[in-house]
Amino acid sequence: MQQVSKDDILLRMILSRTTAFKGEPIRATLKLYYRVNLRGDNGSKFPSFNGFWAQEIEQDAQPQRERYNGKVYETQVIKEYLLYPQQSGELTVEPAELNVVAQVLVQSANPDPFFGGGHEVYDVRRSLRTAPVKVTVRDLPAGAPASFSGAVGKFTMASDVPSTELAANSAATYTIKISGTGNLSFVQAPKLTLPSSFEQYNVKTTESMKTTAAGTTVSSNTRSSPAPKASTRSHRWSSPISTPRRSSISRFRRRVCRSTSRPMRAAAQRRRWSRVFRRRM
Repeated sequence: MQQVSKDDILLRMILSRTTAFKGEPIRATLKLYYRVNLRGDNGSKFPSFNGFWAQEIEQDAQPQRERYNGKVYETQVIKEYLLYPQQSGELTVEPAELNVVAQVLVQSANPDPFFGGGHEVYDVRRSLRTAPVKVTVRDLPAGAPASFSGAVGKFTMASDVPSTELAANSAATYTIKISGTGNLSFVQAPKLTLPSSFEQYNVKTTESMKTTAAGTTVSSNTRSSPAPKASTRSHRWSSPISTPRRSSISRFRRRVCRSTSRPMRAAAQRRRWSRVFRRRM
């Protein structure tokens, strides 16, 4: 009968580091090691990661062959996470549990004399449990600015301004792009301060984030802040206008009439003198 020893099936929680700063990502990999045929699992329990902010990594890992403690195993990644410590001190990653079903071959008590063979397959159930893992978390260095939101990693920031000159009542798009590796989820969109003659509207934030097995969040985070658009505001100046009194309007009209009637009287007088002069001729 094929036996299943304790070392034939193992479950391990592997951390990329056991000492980190507060907010620094730690990759946690729950991996199954086996040297016998497995039919499947029959229930599991994963850690709650108290004291961490956990982000699961999507993965479609294929079984790999790996040497561990002098033995060759087939390995399968069960779960993978990025853990971000939220407090300083000593934290513990709780044990994970997995129930698996192994298949063993047993020599049949009554083998067939014609066809031969005579082996039977039996299921053997095993309950696996990882050991707890201690993590030492250190505080970040002092002197962080007031705007620090807890993001730890390597980031770059760039801005895109379409033009340095804008006509009144026109619009332009001002884009700020933050990218890098680390816990970019804790990065907040910066606030754009504009002069009072500008209007800011349609502020949008877009994120493109990719979590990888390398243990960091590699992302290109484009925050249009103010993603589209800032436009100039037209100004209107006005001065108070007083309405003239009725008598003033009448005097104004009389002056206009006098000024317009003088040329007419002069023309009529010229025509009259012209007729008198022709009669004398």
